[in-house]
Amino acid sequence: MAVENLEKQTFADAISGLTDQIRIMEQKYTLKVDDTILQTFHEQQKRINRTRSSMKKLAKQKPEIKLSAPNFKVRKKLS
Repeated sequence: MAVENLEKQTFADAISGLTDQIRIMEQKYTLKVDDTILQTFHEQQKRINRTRSSMKKLAKQKPEIKLSAPNFKVRKKLS
């Protein structure tokens, strides 16, 4: 009986250790994905700002060019 309880405890400890490892792996993966998304967002913001700046400079240099604000349509989120 004591050996059986020891085996159950060893198995439970092993499962608990695996669960901890999986949780840590998931956290690392989530942080990496979040970081990648944030970096991409900032790169796109920089490009947008550079484009806006270029458009303003162009409008000052060539006043005959009429620049209008883009009309972005926002899609509704699918449920």
